[in-house]
Amino acid sequence: MLRNPVQLAAISVILSGVMSNPLSVGAALAVMFIVATLTAARRIAWSPTSVGVACVSMAAGVLDSTAAV
Repeated sequence: MLRNPVQLAAISVILSGVMSNPLSVGAALAVMFIVATLTAARRIAWSPTSVGVACVSMAAGVLDSTAAV
């Protein structure tokens, strides 16, 4: 029961530190993208092909959202 608030507080502290430097924002986004890609690939069926499919699919969504903004 106490674990969730503690995790959210830790993430908040980490992200507040990251947001103070533009270079660290880019690094944090890259790390989040890589972790999300690997997680999606693992859930599909772990293989080099699934990593590629997940990466391309997510990148297309990011580019589409960025273009819309």
